[in-house]
Amino acid sequence: MLHDERADTVDRAKALFSATPEVQQCYYVTGGVSFMLIVIAPDMRVYEGLTRRWFAENDLVASYRTLVALDRVKAGCRSSCPDYSATMLRSTPPLEDVRRDEPPRSATRLERSLASARKADTGSGQALEPRPARC
Repeated sequence: MLHDERADTVDRAKALFSATPEVQQCYYVTGGVSFMLIVIAPDMRVYEGLTRRWFAENDLVASYRTLVALDRVKAGCRSSCPDYSATMLRSTPPLEDVRRDEPPRSATRLERSLASARKADTGSGQALEPRPARC
């Protein structure tokens, strides 16, 4: 976590992490921390040296926490997402208006919106097709 979230502090941290080859991915995030980094190091001795330089000896950083991956369960960014851009412009009916041929009340707003769009598109013969997500 950074000492403060002023623009110059954040920009300096972003520059440091962007210029560091061991940082494979860097995310500026909310929720009690400032950045989430995905870092590679050949061993814990090297990692400790990196964390001292980046965090412990860095006046920008108030605190940091390390999480070590025990197993890579899933990695990557390829997925298929429905193209629902047109449906987001339509309003979603209130839950009490959902009929039996639509998703149950427990369905998410997106699921209800997609079902509504599918129902509306059946007359035109257009179906919502999955499309690759951009990473």
